[in-house]
Parts: sequence; structure tokens; C-alpha cells
Amino acid sequence: MKKAGKIIAFLIIVALIVVPLTACPGPQGPAGPAGPAGPQGEKGERGPLGPPGDAGARGLRGPEGPQGEQGEPGEDADVPLDAQIVVCNPTWESPFHGYWPVCAVGYYEPDTAYVGITGSCFPPNKLVTITYCDENIFWVDEYANECGAFTIWTYVPYELFLDWDGDTISVRAWVDDVLYANWPLYIYMWPPGP
Repeated sequence: MKKAGKIIAFLIIVALIVVPLTACPGPQGPAGPAGPAGPQGEKGERGPLGPPGDAGARGLRGPEGPQGEQGEPGEDADVPLDAQIVVCNPTWESPFHGYWPVCAVGYYEPDTAYVGITGSCFPPNKLVTITYCDENIFWVDEYANECGAFTIWTYVPYELFLDWDGDTISVRAWVDDVLYANWPLYIYMWPPGP
């Protein structure tokens, strides 16, 4: 009887080992939770730069900033204070062809607007440019002599009578774009109107 019990026990053990080995595998179970992340690796080398992109549209102009503080005054220009010009009216009837300073000139006909512009105390042998009005419109020019003086005989431009009839203009004398002297001149038409 003891022998039979041993055989039965042996068969049970064999059955417990063989049956699981011969059984069909079941479906795969669900994946377990992810494990913790490993340590970060070293940073790789920088890759090559890509081609530049197209320029974007120009932005709107920003608002104008506040006005800045006034700058320091500049140094006085080296201009002699005694330089002067005079507009003169010739007297052809005089035996000496004299002329006198005038502050007005009228237009009767073309040969009546003939004047002389004289100047003194200018840089010797330098070109003196005569302009008129605030726009500094060129009129005529002449070189000063060795004494720094000059005389220019010229006609008053007809445009002056058209644009400034009944008004006063500034006659100006310049040397190297520096204003040296000026003279007021009243312009009028006679008879009135062009």
C-alpha cells in the first residue's frame, strides 16, 4: 500500500509539471507602467545654418520723438562788419555822369531800370555775388578789386517788377556763401500794372 501511495504521489507531481507545459499559451497581458526616464545624454554638436529667409515687409514708421534741446550757439563768423553795398541811380544828363544812392527803382521802359551796385570793404580780389529776395536768387556777380571794392552796372531783372511791384526787396552781397552786406530796394511799376 505504501508503494502504491508513492506511485500516486509521483504521478501527481508529474501531472503538475507536464500539464502546464502542454497547455496553450493565453493572450498577452496589458503593458505595465513605464519605468522612470533614464539620465539625459550629452548635448550633440550644432548643425549647419540654414539659408537666410526672405526679408519681411517694412514696418510702419514710429511716432516722431520729442524735440531735442537747443544746441549751443556757434562761433561768430569772421565777417567784417564794415562791408557795405549801395544801389545807385546814374544821372546821364550830368557832365560827370554822376549817380546817387537810391532806395527805390521804378520801371517805365527797359532802359529806365539801369542801376549801379557798388561795394566796399570786401575781401580783395574775391568774387562778390549779388542776389535778391529771401530765396537768394542770383542777380549778377563781379570780382572786388585789390582795395576790396567793386562797381557793377546792370539792369534790374524784369521779374522783380512783376513779382514785387509795390514792395521792398533785399539786395544781398555774398562771398563764398557768406553774407557780407545788404541793401533795401523798393520796386514799383509806372504806370501801375505790368
